[in-house]
Formats: sequence, structure tokens, C-alpha cells
Amino acid sequence: MAGTTYRAALAALLIFVFISTTARASTLATNFSPTSPLFDPNGGYLLTGSGFGAGNSGFEYAVGFTPTTTESFWFANVPLRVVNPGINSATISLQADNAGLPGDVIESLATGPMPPSGTGGDAYSTVFSSLNPILQAGTTYWLSVAVGANTSAFWYPNNIGELNSPDDRSHLLARVNPSLGTDWQPPNEFTTYTRMAFLVQGQPVPEPCSLATIAIALTGLLRRRRSPL
Repeated sequence: MAGTTYRAALAALLIFVFISTTARASTLATNFSPTSPLFDPNGGYLLTGSGFGAGNSGFEYAVGFTPTTTESFWFANVPLRVVNPGINSATISLQADNAGLPGDVIESLATGPMPPSGTGGDAYSTVFSSLNPILQAGTTYWLSVAVGANTSAFWYPNNIGELNSPDDRSHLLARVNPSLGTDWQPPNEFTTYTRMAFLVQGQPVPEPCSLATIAIALTGLLRRRRSPL
């Protein structure tokens, strides 16, 4: 009976921990449509790795976003379609902001195989964070995508009409243009671009009082478990 009671109490505590860390998980930034189609499956931004000749290799793109709540990075969704599958995967990176352009890499994650170009539907590539860095409310971050050697792919744009804006830090867009060097470049401020589609999901950072409650409860359960009947 005591063992059954202990297991029931432990299960209840684990459920509490799960609810406290996932119930308030939220979307930190997205321009996916709330209904299908989630993005525009036409055209898109061409990503290229090495192997496509001078001026045509190494195109990467990034979108900036600013969370309104402080949460840890959980996962990201990006609609990608491979054209030349030299290496059929992409690298999605979370980066800090550097004067309005992508800065230091916080975490880089490899996708699984990308659907081929022309594939319809709402399929997208998902990467889950292993570091779960904390993203601060009101701070700008970047989500960038790069592909490997002899690989090219499209990053599809949003279909809700979200455009880049040099005057709005929540609507930033940047690119690496090999013909201009290897550094990140802002898009032409006089040209309007439809931003690439993306979603960034966060998880709440456990509050100190919640952690203390969990620690106290676990300590009590362990002491009770070890006490003689």
C-alpha cells in the first residue's frame, strides 16, 4: 500500500511539473497563416551552398523577430524545398542581433531531408533546440537558414502580407550576398520584400518559487520513501 501511495504521489508531482512547464508554452514569433495554406508555396528565396560558381554560392537568408515574453527557445518551423539535393538538409541557426543584422550564433540545428521543389501542402522543416537558450522579451534575434555544398533550396515566403520594414525591428530581413562579400547585408531599403515564412516556439522559464516547490516536494517524498514502515 505504501509503495502504491508513493508511486501515486510521484506521478502527481511529475504531472504538475509537466503542466507547469508546457501549459504556458507560446509562439514567440510567426508569420504562418492561421489556416491552410500556412505559407506561399510559390517562388521563394533561393538558398545556395558552395559549388555553384563565383557570385552564385553561399546565399543565406535570415528573418529577425522580437519576443514579447521571456521564454526559452523550444523549436522552429521553416518551409523549405530542396532543388539540388547535394546534401539534402539545411542548417537553421538562432542568432543574436548585431546592429540590425544577424550576429553571434546562439545555436545551430540541422534539419532532416527537405521535400523536393514543387511539393505542395503545408510541409515544413522542424528543428528542436538542445540548448534551450533563454530569449529575452524586447530583444531582437534572428533565424537564419543555410544549405550545404552543391545544394540549393527555396525558403518559401509568408502569405499574410508581412513585408520587411527598415523602420520596424520586428520585420527585419537580411541576406548574405556573395557578390558583396561574406558579411550579412540588409536588403535594399527602398525595395519592399515579402518576408520568409517561419515560426519560433518557446517554453516558459520555470519560476524560482515553482522550482523551490518541486524541490521541497521531491525531498519530502524521498524522505517518506526511506522511512521504515
